[in-house]
Amino acid sequence: MIYNTNVQSVSSKGIYYNNVRNNTDEPEQFLPADIVIVNADLPYSKKILMNGSEKKRNTPVTRYDWDDKYDFSSGVIAFYWSIKKRCDSLNTHNVFLVSSSRTNMEKSWSAVRFNDPEKSCFGDLSCEFNFYVHRACGVDESAAPKDCESVMVLVPCCTLKRDKKLVDLPKDLCIDGYKQQFDDNFIARVKEKVLHRLGALNDLEDLESYIVDETIETPATYADKYNLAAGTPFALVSNV
Repeated sequence: MIYNTNVQSVSSKGIYYNNVRNNTDEPEQFLPADIVIVNADLPYSKKILMNGSEKKRNTPVTRYDWDDKYDFSSGVIAFYWSIKKRCDSLNTHNVFLVSSSRTNMEKSWSAVRFNDPEKSCFGDLSCEFNFYVHRACGVDESAAPKDCESVMVLVPCCTLKRDKKLVDLPKDLCIDGYKQQFDDNFIARVKEKVLHRLGALNDLEDLESYIVDETIETPATYADKYNLAAGTPFALVSNV
C-alpha cells in the first residue's frame, strides 16, 4: 500500500504520482498495474486524472477542475452547530418550506431549478429559501452532552460556477478563487436568515447566543476536501 501521495494521472497501464510532502521537487513516479480502479468523482477524474496530457502529468502540482458537460445535483451550504441548550421544539428531521404564496414558493426553489446565481434570487438572497434541519439528540441522546444539542442545517444552493481563469492554477489558489463565490459575507447572511426562521419556534428566539461551536461547509470546501466536481456533495443528478 502507498499512502501520502498525489495521483497526477492514470492510464490503462498504471498510475503517475508524486509524494504529497515534497511534491514540488520529487520527480513523478509510475506504478504499473494490470487494472486501475478510480473511485474519485467522475467529472473531476475525467478532467484531471484521466486526461492523459503529458504536460499536466509532468507538472507536479495538485490541480482542481471538472468536466462541466454533466447535470449536477444541488449545491449545499451546511452549518454544524454545537448548542448549549435543549432544542425540544425541533423534531429529529425538520424541513422548512416557503408557502406564503405560489410565487414565493416557486422562487424558493430557484437556486435548485436554475443553478445560476444570475438567474436565481438566491444569489443576492432577495427571496426566502428552503432548508433542512437535523437534530441528532432526537433519536440519540449521546450525540451531545447533557442539556446540549448537535444540530445540522442544510441549505440547497447553486453549485460552483466553473471559472476558466482558475483551472490552470495550483489547487490551493484555485480553491481560494472559488471560495469567493460563497464569501464570508454571503454565508453570514444565509445563517442570519436561517436563525430568523428558527426563531419563530418556542425557545429558539435567541439560538445564536447558545451556539458554542460551529463548522460551515460550502460547495468550495467540499471541492477542496473531496475534489467534488462543481462542489456538490450529492454528485450528478439522477434521471431515473
